[in-house]
Amino acid sequence: MLRDYQQNAHDEVIEHLKKSLEPCLIEAPTGAGKSHIIAAIAKTLYGMSKKRILCLAPSKELVQQNHAKYLATGNQASLNRYIEENIQEYLKKLSSLSYSTDTIDRINKLTNIVGSINNYILHINNLNNLLNKVKK
Repeated sequence: MLRDYQQNAHDEVIEHLKKSLEPCLIEAPTGAGKSHIIAAIAKTLYGMSKKRILCLAPSKELVQQNHAKYLATGNQASLNRYIEENIQEYLKKLSSLSYSTDTIDRINKLTNIVGSINNYILHINNLNNLLNKVKK
């Protein structure tokens, strides 16, 4: 069960998605329960469409956290281990190069940011297509 402010954020996002194809943003401080809100939104969207929901995050830890929160809603969810393994392999290769740890950290962060942006764009496009189908 969501707290009042979490439920309000959830409801606002769902209403926004029913009316607009434009992306939206939930801004909340650390510890406010954004993962709970995301899980509730995913559950609602799944209930509306009966289609699988793709939840992306900029780090493995956040993906795992969102996965756990969604499971806590009583629904099934999968976590793509293939992606995790590829990220770990990529990081191993990167760390074997003769760069400083600071440089590797910067490259890793930039790679995550670029990958996240591309994934979010793909996700938003897919969500827009889904919403167009739901509105029809």
